[in-house]
Amino acid sequence: MGRNYLGKMVKSNQIRTVDKKRLVKFLGSISSEERLQEIEQALLIHLGISLVRNK
Repeated sequence: MGRNYLGKMVKSNQIRTVDKKRLVKFLGSISSEERLQEIEQALLIHLGISLVRNK
């Protein structure tokens, strides 16, 4: 699942584990809480994780 957001793409189906030592350049951050929740939901769906939240 990819979604274009201001010229950037989040691909929740291409998850990788990377050692922090291998990260050499800061690329950006997600400042919108709504956008962060969309990405979190896409990751949960891809990983098959269901969360039950108390309201």
